[in-house]
Amino acid sequence: VIFRDEETLVSKSTDFKELYRRINSDKGQLELWYQENMSIKTDFLIVFLTAYSIFFPKQTLTYKVFKNLPQLEEIGEMEAVSSVTQVQRKVQQKNQVEKTENLSYK
Repeated sequence: VIFRDEETLVSKSTDFKELYRRINSDKGQLELWYQENMSIKTDFLIVFLTAYSIFFPKQTLTYKVFKNLPQLEEIGEMEAVSSVTQVQRKVQQKNQVEKTENLSYK
């Protein structure tokens, strides 16, 4: 229900690695949420919301029904920050290498 338009997101993306990194992260958060909220009621609501989404693709009922569902980053925001994120990832990688080097010297 949450990623019902994933193919559209991918077709509009310019940075596939970053997009999939974030999508996979978001899916992981959703999986953890489901594990914590697993029940017959949750399953029935998911089936209902899936059917409802077929008829009303832009629906926002999912977040109204599951109030404690993780709020995921909008894909448009993801695209806007992707170049900044690339720089941040490079800095993080450099910092991680420096930490590893510092640990090996101690």
